[in-house]
Amino acid sequence: MMRPSARVLLCAVVAATAGGCIGQWMSDIAPSSPKPDLVIELETPDGSAGLARRVGGLDLFITNPDGTFWKATSVRDRPRETTVYLMVGGDTSWVFGNAPIGAANVEVSIAGAQATLRSGLYIVSVPKSVMPSEVSWRFVAADGTLIVSGIGLLE
Repeated sequence: MMRPSARVLLCAVVAATAGGCIGQWMSDIAPSSPKPDLVIELETPDGSAGLARRVGGLDLFITNPDGTFWKATSVRDRPRETTVYLMVGGDTSWVFGNAPIGAANVEVSIAGAQATLRSGLYIVSVPKSVMPSEVSWRFVAADGTLIVSGIGLLE
């Protein structure tokens, strides 16, 4: 289970981020803008989501199947804390953030959900037919040791 301090941080981060995510959802990047270097990217049949690091923050970029992309949201980067941010839109919800220290993989339990972890960041895609609160998840170390697990990506 998640530590109480992580749960409080998680709730605060989701509450503080939700308004920014909705407000920036359609902030398209000009077509001439090059796509930034992404630290991590998760591809799905509906497109992909990727994270770029900038000084003090993370930018979530969404790419459509036709190759068009935009910056969906910007959040604070907290590399020493486990964080969870939610971006809702289209056919997919994206849950992303900083993974627990020592985590090498993130696993989720719902059919149609995908997850990846790289360089201390993770992204999980959840089909819109599934509530993120229904997803069982776990972060594991490279040797398979469980670091933390729970039910509900937003709890």
